[in-house]
Amino acid sequence: MNFSFKNVDIRNFTESVEEEQDFITLSNLIIYAHCMYPNDTLQSYKGLIENLSQRLSKKGKIIAGYLYDIENEDDDRKIYKQVLRDKAFQEPEYSYQYVKRMRDLHCNQDSTNHDATLIYTKNNK
Repeated sequence: MNFSFKNVDIRNFTESVEEEQDFITLSNLIIYAHCMYPNDTLQSYKGLIENLSQRLSKKGKIIAGYLYDIENEDDDRKIYKQVLRDKAFQEPEYSYQYVKRMRDLHCNQDSTNHDATLIYTKNNK
């Protein structure tokens, strides 16, 4: 498997990169979406993903984001409100991969909550 890293402004990705991609990762970008798109955060971020998907191969995937402590709805960011998140990012294009949360680095406490990645899979009907 070959990897290539693209150093481009994510907002201009489709104009800057012409070749198809099998995999795009946005890592932690999702937790800053409220700063990028203060008005319509989730729909605007979804629009970014849909724009990026233009460069995906037929079975391509985008790791739309890593969500820490996904069950913690005390976080004010809309991405951490399950009802809003699930309304914006629907199956079958979007899915979650859950992992048990590691010991909390800030409070040094174990947690039964999970971290998750939100994954976009190109839907070629």
